[in-house]
Amino acid sequence: MAATVDEVARKRFEWLVDFFEKSIWVINCGYRGKTIRAHNYIFPIIFFISTCFNLDYVRLTYNSTNRVQAIYTIIFIAVHMQSLGKGLMLVINYHDFKNLFSELRKFYTEGENGLVKEIRMRNNAAHIPGITIGVFVYCSMLWGAEIFLQFFIRRMGGVVFPMQYHIPFISETNPWFNIINYTVQDFIFIVTFIAISVSDGLIIMIAFHFRSELISVAELISILDDVEQYKKYKDILLTIHRMHWNLVHLFNFLSDVYFYMSFAQVTSTFVGATFLLYAVMDNGLDVANGVVIAVVALQILILCLFGEIIFVRTEALSNLLYQTKWYEFTPRDKLYFLFILQNIQKPWGLKAVGVIDVSLYTFIELVKLCGTYCVVFYALVNQNRQ
Repeated sequence: MAATVDEVARKRFEWLVDFFEKSIWVINCGYRGKTIRAHNYIFPIIFFISTCFNLDYVRLTYNSTNRVQAIYTIIFIAVHMQSLGKGLMLVINYHDFKNLFSELRKFYTEGENGLVKEIRMRNNAAHIPGITIGVFVYCSMLWGAEIFLQFFIRRMGGVVFPMQYHIPFISETNPWFNIINYTVQDFIFIVTFIAISVSDGLIIMIAFHFRSELISVAELISILDDVEQYKKYKDILLTIHRMHWNLVHLFNFLSDVYFYMSFAQVTSTFVGATFLLYAVMDNGLDVANGVVIAVVALQILILCLFGEIIFVRTEALSNLLYQTKWYEFTPRDKLYFLFILQNIQKPWGLKAVGVIDVSLYTFIELVKLCGTYCVVFYALVNQNRQ
């Protein structure tokens, strides 16, 4: 017997959740109890030490014949800063993410009544194929682009040092010098991009599940204009209130989880993009620069799109609620209506460290800021050369 659309949607969702749970388990280095143990911090510690190696490598390569190495290393520092923030987020909020997955699972299994369940499943079934494909395509592009960049830099003319690191206590005359450096940096490369791809994939999945649920709430609000439907589903306003309150609760949790991670994303993107644009101005645009620019832009764009989706959808809910025939509600429903109206008037939005709005406007401003600082840095460097 062929599976129904609802069953297929549930299976795809469970597959995604299983993938992310196993990935977070790996980043936590295995078993995780109620409290964090020292071994759970292994990957964040690796990211921190890696950043220190990067900084030392900038010192070694900045005055070399091929300054492009130093620029790319600074970009890798930004990448490791980002992976450090995301790795810490996945370690510290291990149990919070498991609870979040349980709440998202309810979108597929629970409903106040048949109408709510039908609307939810229809919207989830419409979103889950795009979520699955989006996570797969994004992770494939991220890994493909970075693997290409690794090979490009290793084959770049004039390279006299290992690509990213100059590990202390190992003499350059040691026959194992390059082998050890490349082995260490390849390992760090893998765990770094596991942390980044898992974190960014989570953003894609969570963002579109929020979008699906907000669309479901909007559909229920639109039913209020139909007098017959309104009378048929007597507790529909209470249902809307509960669904919206649950979304507010999940969003507040998500804001806490991404409080510092979003700041690490914005900061590392600014640093990486600024020096990347400098490399383009100094050496021209080549394939490697184009690939890195696309990856950096895509990463911050995903986070900003998340914030934009949440803001636009929650703003639309308030407008939709104002247009209902609230004056025809029963006294009890008018009370529920006021509760909903009070909570729905202010649109939600992600904020990096509670200050910087994460939206498409932020993305545009960040691009402009990177361009400005890049021009200033380029002028200062050229002045010193003269």
